Amino acid sequence: MNAMKKLLILCIGVLLMGCTNNKPSSSETEDDDPPCSCPECLIYLQPYGDFTKEQAKKLIPKLQENFDKYLYGYWKFKVLDPLPMPEEAYVKDRARYKAVSLLDKQLQQIKKLSNKDGETTMHLKAVIGLTHKDICTNIHNVENYGIVGLSYTGGRYVGVVSDKRLKDKSLMWKPVMHEFICQLCRAKPFV
Repeated sequence: MNAMKKLLILCIGVLLMGCTNNKPSSSETEDDDPPCSCPECLIYLQPYGDFTKEQAKKLIPKLQENFDKYLYGYWKFKVLDPLPMPEEAYVKDRARYKAVSLLDKQLQQIKKLSNKDGETTMHLKAVIGLTHKDICTNIHNVENYGIVGLSYTGGRYVGVVSDKRLKDKSLMWKPVMHEFICQLCRAKPFV
């Protein structure tokens, strides 16, 4: 029985040592941010079409609460003036707008916003488009497939979200947060 206990303790010890995460010591990474962190970020909410500035402002308390709760960093939100949906993005046979066209517009927009409003000290800036219209992308070998949101990755901090497919419109903050996290986390390599 004594030998069994020793063998069991040895097996547990080996298992525990094998489950270490092999991360570098804190002295090796003291300047690195943890994945999905952002010391300071200014997130512009860009309403499109009939999504009003007031509706976008109503999202901010819920976004602030959940960004603070689930992500490391300082988050500041600003609502931009609504823009019309771009005609060139409209897919007539599906009655949807191409999300990629909206993202491309936002890439141009974020360059213009980079030195605006005296916010040059913010570490990162992102633009999340908001719309009530149906949006789409090419995915799963289907052209113009209807989606809730889409974002570019790799350091291009733009995303677009539609509440058209949400049953509970009050949960619009969830896909907004999801698209931002997709941008931020995929822009940084995981070790």
